[in-house]
Amino acid sequence: MAAVNKQIILAQIKKTAAENGGVPLGVLRFENATGIKQTEWLGRYWARWSDAVREAGLALATQFTKPYRVETSAGLDLSNGVGFALGR
Repeated sequence: MAAVNKQIILAQIKKTAAENGGVPLGVLRFENATGIKQTEWLGRYWARWSDAVREAGLALATQFTKPYRVETSAGLDLSNGVGFALGR
């Protein structure tokens, strides 16, 4: 990819979000989709990915949009959101 600058990155954030139903991609998906590496923007233009997304005029998703299931290696289903502590 040619040299990227702040305006190119912002344009790509907007483009990929539009292609993703208006939801901005995360850092890794953005890199995979655009070829723009984190090292090309982190510390140079923004301190955090959320700062770049916000400057592009978008907001990061704040919650999961699909239900998810969590299982431990012991096969315990924790998807109800209730956790437990093991005493020692």
